Amino acid sequence: MNKNNKQTKPIHQEQYDYITKEECERRGIIRGKDGIYRKLTTLEKYFSKGWLDFGSKNILSAWRIAAGIRFHDDFDASFFNCTPAIDLEKIKVDGGKSQNLPDSALDARFRVRAAVEAIGKPYNTLVYCVCGEDKPISIKRISVAQYRHDLELAKEYLCLGLDKLVNHYGLAMKQRKSKITGYSENNTLEEWLKEIA
Repeated sequence: MNKNNKQTKPIHQEQYDYITKEECERRGIIRGKDGIYRKLTTLEKYFSKGWLDFGSKNILSAWRIAAGIRFHDDFDASFFNCTPAIDLEKIKVDGGKSQNLPDSALDARFRVRAAVEAIGKPYNTLVYCVCGEDKPISIKRISVAQYRHDLELAKEYLCLGLDKLVNHYGLAMKQRKSKITGYSENNTLEEWLKEIA
């Protein structure tokens, strides 16, 4: 009963239930191997959807996500997305703006700028948006066919940009093509060693 002596509705337990596992996955929240829940980045969501399978056939999607995560880590360390607070107690000698960034942040900014230059002009804004700022690809919906076309084009551009990032970081491993030869009784040991070399 409330203050006016009126019967109130009972509180149902359903209002306070936790979200389901499927809803967590839909929202991009996963449970790690350590048992801690965390939110997936935009790049990790695209990887789980299979969007990183486009681009060059010589580069694996695992290399693409590794390069994107490395770019994201450098972007976070660079404080590009943060506004540093001004220390009013610090004495300014020259009267100019003080750069309150640590050396590690300046080094990370240098690495981010070098990576953006290595990616190149048509792809760098999309990679910067998805990997660095962790924003999803935004496409205007003109028509269904136009939306699908632009989405496929954005996936291709993202993968091509990540391919350049993989090459920049040196993550692409050269795959050796194994040469399988048969055993012949007529060959000597020296001929066989020359054949496989």
